[in-house]
Amino acid sequence: DKIMQQAEAYLHYHQNVLQRAARARPDGNFKALWQQAASSMVHLGTLSRQFPHFSAMVAGHLRHVVDQILEKAKQVALGELAGPTLQDIEEIAVEIDLAMDMFEMSKCSEVLKVEVRQAVAERDPEFVVKRVQQISQQFRAQLFSLHDMGVAALQEIQQMDPAQKEVDGGIQWQFQGRRGEHYNDFKKESSDQVEEGYQKWVAAGKPNTVNERRITIAVQVPTARRGSTRQLQDCRYGSNCRSKGDPDHCARFKHPGETADTTDSTKVENKLSIDFSLMSQLTVGVRGSLRNLHRKVLPNPPTLAAKPFLDGTLKEIGDFQLNTQQH
Repeated sequence: DKIMQQAEAYLHYHQNVLQRAARARPDGNFKALWQQAASSMVHLGTLSRQFPHFSAMVAGHLRHVVDQILEKAKQVALGELAGPTLQDIEEIAVEIDLAMDMFEMSKCSEVLKVEVRQAVAERDPEFVVKRVQQISQQFRAQLFSLHDMGVAALQEIQQMDPAQKEVDGGIQWQFQGRRGEHYNDFKKESSDQVEEGYQKWVAAGKPNTVNERRITIAVQVPTARRGSTRQLQDCRYGSNCRSKGDPDHCARFKHPGETADTTDSTKVENKLSIDFSLMSQLTVGVRGSLRNLHRKVLPNPPTLAAKPFLDGTLKEIGDFQLNTQQH
């Protein structure tokens, strides 16, 4: 315990050394404080070998030190930081290398030379001009490719029957996934049923009374994946499970009233209460099963034909703006 206390005290001391180095004035004791920080990192590396659970913390400190030194080196090379010389910072980097060797990291002094050289090159007007020309050539080549895609999409749309151009892409109702990260599609018959109820609610003026804004539909939820016949585990939430309407969940777990042996033909019927005013669904009889709904308007045939061209155009414009801003 005493050794551990001493180790933790040294970690605290090292943090203070780093803070003093970070606040070092360029025209003052900059080099001395950063050499002290580098020496402290070497001692911390030795400490982490004696106490492995300190390794991750020490490695984090080391990466922080390296990032700061690299940034200082680039500032000095670009004339943005007066006082220390590039040679001063290179000497500090060599001392930091001793600590980096303990963690089998790339040497700070080698990384410093590469990043300084790149930073100086990127400030060279000739480099900037060449890079912009290269980006422009790449963009021009992509434009030719996009032009061909656009011509092909236009020809496809022109060859469509007039009636096909007027076809509505349809509506797909979706419910929020269990973790809220994405939306899942209702099956077509269920989606059509929800859309029918939605249109009636809209035609009625979107009333907000409970009975008029809600409908109840029944959905068949398979309790096993296709082609499987196996034992299902008991769901630990039992009858209070909030995921009875999730096919993936029901393919793995059984609930009270369901049999342990299941095949493709085994299905559970759930009743969903759909609230159009709140755009939500609730599995009837299951607490905490509230999920958000989304009414997705599907693209019509002409839009589908033009989508690859439009998506490609937007991507290329975005990439071009990003590349030119960086240089």
